[in-house]
Amino acid sequence: MRFRRQAPRTYHWSREEVEALSTKEIIRKLRSFGVDFKRKQFSEDVKRFYSASDLADNWCMIYDITAEWFDEDFIRMAAIVLWRRLAPDVVNSEQLDKMMQRGYDLKGERRIKELF
Repeated sequence: MRFRRQAPRTYHWSREEVEALSTKEIIRKLRSFGVDFKRKQFSEDVKRFYSASDLADNWCMIYDITAEWFDEDFIRMAAIVLWRRLAPDVVNSEQLDKMMQRGYDLKGERRIKELF
C-alpha cells in the first residue's frame, strides 16, 4: 500500500498529542511514514528490545522511513504509546524511568507509603 507523502511537520509532537490518537490512527500514521507495522511482529519485538526507543531505532534501520523534520519525533513517541497500550505487561526502560521518578517525587513529598 502506497501512502501519499505528507508535508513535513513544522513543530514537535508532544506525548499528549500522540496519546490522544487512537491506536488505529497511530498505526496508520506509522505506516504512512514507512513503518510496516504488524501487531504480531510488535508483540515479538517488545520481548527483544529493552526500550521503546530502541524499537523505534530498529524501525528506522529496517524500513525506508519517509518522516522528516519534526515528524521523526512521532516514530519514537508512537513506539512508547503503542508499547504501553498493546504490551502493558512487558516493562521497558521508559516505564522504569517513569516509575523511578514517581518514587523520587513521593519520597521528596514524604509520601513514600503510596509506593506500596
